[in-house]
Amino acid sequence: LEFFLEKISSLTPNTNQSKYKSLFKKTKSLKITQAHFNETKNLSSIEIKEFSFLYFLINNLSLIRNNINLIQDVKLFSAENKIIFESIVKKISMNDEISINDLSIDSQILNKISKFASVKHILNKLENDEYKLIELLKEIIRDIKNYELEARIEELESKFSKDLNENTFNEIRQLKKLQKIN
Repeated sequence: LEFFLEKISSLTPNTNQSKYKSLFKKTKSLKITQAHFNETKNLSSIEIKEFSFLYFLINNLSLIRNNINLIQDVKLFSAENKIIFESIVKKISMNDEISINDLSIDSQILNKISKFASVKHILNKLENDEYKLIELLKEIIRDIKNYELEARIEELESKFSKDLNENTFNEIRQLKKLQKIN
């Protein structure tokens, strides 16, 4: 049967080729996707994590207000993101009920945060599950803290390579243990 089917297909090449052409179309990425990819390339991984963190805060203000202790010792690295974070914490601390409009954040900045926050699709699925939302927040914070540890370790390793100080080495070892715990 297979032999005959191959013979028939070799004798009728035009009908079979049209089927194969429709199966193997070359796809091109959309210009929007390419533009988004190019914009994302210009951001560092920590900036994307910070955008995710801020996006989480902005979209879960009441949850954050009730669990403010979770975000108190978070340190952001981008100057713009630091300012936004500090203003969010300040507004949450002052008000009982707060909405996104109370934050007084420029719409362009909000759009940028929303555009580059990698966590937004996950957040949409977890809207009503407070436990999972808090776990997600803890994971984002852990990523940011690990970045802080990595930066400090790099700084100390550079210092250690110059002075070979035992205290510096011990601090590096301690930070690496912390990094593994996180």
